Amino acid sequence: MAYLGHALRVAAELGVATMVTHIEQTADPAGEAAFLANLPQILDLAGQSGAVIALETHGGLINDGVDGAALLRLGAPALKLTYDMANVVYYGGVLPEEDLAQMGDDIGTYVGHVHLKDKANRTLREYRFPVFGEGILDFAAVLRLLDAGGYRGPMAVEVELDGAPATPEIVDEALARSLAYLERL
Repeated sequence: MAYLGHALRVAAELGVATMVTHIEQTADPAGEAAFLANLPQILDLAGQSGAVIALETHGGLINDGVDGAALLRLGAPALKLTYDMANVVYYGGVLPEEDLAQMGDDIGTYVGHVHLKDKANRTLREYRFPVFGEGILDFAAVLRLLDAGGYRGPMAVEVELDGAPATPEIVDEALARSLAYLERL
């Protein structure tokens, strides 16, 4: 709790309105129980700082957006969801357009941040996130569903590739190609 409190104070000092984190450690019963027991204190710290905590679709209690919205009902409005469109495939095995369609109006209520990212395949927990447009995810459908659901917040571009690119030039090229893909949309 001390680290979270410190991070929220720093965020407030910097004028950061949303702090993105994950609760992957809630994948086991002990981690889940600890998180839920600490939730009132987490909400209090967020309230004191004025920042929103955006929990990422990153495993544990939040494998996809539907899981996230169900959990966030416990702590709204201090908690939001960071919707990572590739992580819902990686952790939850669901395509983002299917997940977002199930979320409907919960998108505008609970999503506080979006990570744009592609996934090479539907294999659970296989770390393969290609350049945008070279994977299996339908960016146009995702963007339409986010808009229709009322999401108007920030989006981060995440080009992770295999997690360890060989050179900065490879990263620069992957980012340029991904941004060009988004511009065509």
